[in-house]
Amino acid sequence: MSAAGGARLSATGRLVLLAMAGGATLKMHRTLDGEKRCLLHPLDGAPVEIERTTVERLKRRGLILANMKFPAATYLLTESGVAALGSGREAPGTEDRTSEDNAEVVASAG
Repeated sequence: MSAAGGARLSATGRLVLLAMAGGATLKMHRTLDGEKRCLLHPLDGAPVEIERTTVERLKRRGLILANMKFPAATYLLTESGVAALGSGREAPGTEDRTSEDNAEVVASAG
């Protein structure tokens, strides 16, 4: 079930969507070695690394879209992503699992 349709977002996923709704940019950077790093670029301050699994879950749920540009794909908040922020609906056992440390880092970026 999608987050907009009732599935619960992780704390990190919700904070990423809130940051994006507030103007932050989420990008997947690729190095010349092929490594991928997800960075949330707030309007002020340094970029914050986000776990790739968080970004993949948001993408799979249709809450963000990527423009697939090299070397950095930029993710865009979808209408479903905006709706997920305002719905407040949750289904038990459907939350994303990410580290608390990552959630704290994202919160400090917003």
